[in-house]
Amino acid sequence: MAKMGKTDEKARTRLRLLGLTEAEASTLMALLKTDPSSVSDIAESSGVPRMTVHSALKRLSSRGLVRKLPDPYRSMWKVKNLGKIKNVAEEAVQYLEKENKEEAPDGKEIVGKIEAEDIGIEVFKGVRQVKRVYEETLTLSRAERVYFIQGNKSAEATLGVMDEEYLRSFHAKIKKRGIIVEGVAGEAVLKIFKKLNVPLLRSHMNRLLIGRVIPDEFADFNLDIFVFRNKAFFVSFEQKIVIALRFEPLVDALLKICAALNALGRRIDLNAYLRDLIEKRDER
Repeated sequence: MAKMGKTDEKARTRLRLLGLTEAEASTLMALLKTDPSSVSDIAESSGVPRMTVHSALKRLSSRGLVRKLPDPYRSMWKVKNLGKIKNVAEEAVQYLEKENKEEAPDGKEIVGKIEAEDIGIEVFKGVRQVKRVYEETLTLSRAERVYFIQGNKSAEATLGVMDEEYLRSFHAKIKKRGIIVEGVAGEAVLKIFKKLNVPLLRSHMNRLLIGRVIPDEFADFNLDIFVFRNKAFFVSFEQKIVIALRFEPLVDALLKICAALNALGRRIDLNAYLRDLIEKRDER
């Protein structure tokens, strides 16, 4: 869709308040700028496909907002009642502003609830969605970093949700792509490695991993947090829920928290630790 300025976006938002779809609002915006206009010109101006514009104009016409001109050569359309559009939009905005605000005792304004998607927060449920977080890290380029904070309870729950074959395959892919994983976990996670079989232990080895451990009291929670590029994911393996976050201030704050925990944590050579576990298994 064609890029719009802030004024255009505000106007289109007001048109959406009339109950118009995204295509209808964009079509009407384009027609308001060049009135009258043909279907082809509207499609080019708005970025909406020509057939979609044609359908949108019919629906707008049925609502009395636009009309087709009696042009024998071209399909030309015109805004029918600009005053009606303006009045209804203004009334809708005023109504919503009144409903979404209330005066606090100290006179400060309290802003009403907003939709989570408007600030880039989405929630997904299911094992497949959990795996999507893992797979999205594979879109990173070589030497890019994934930052993570792993809760002790979450580390335990992972083994009951993610099948061994999938984990081994994922570890192989992330090593092949050369993606750096930098994260923090509790001391208890080291004990969890002792429960893994040798093939799964080997799959963990030789990753580009910068790992640090912190006291268990600070990692006693049931959640994994992944941060990379401009997004963050909160993963509950126990509940099989993923919260995807693209709200920049929160993502930036999480990156700072990751950096702080990395600075405070004890660095560990995971490869050496895993090698020692494997050698002890072989000696039995």
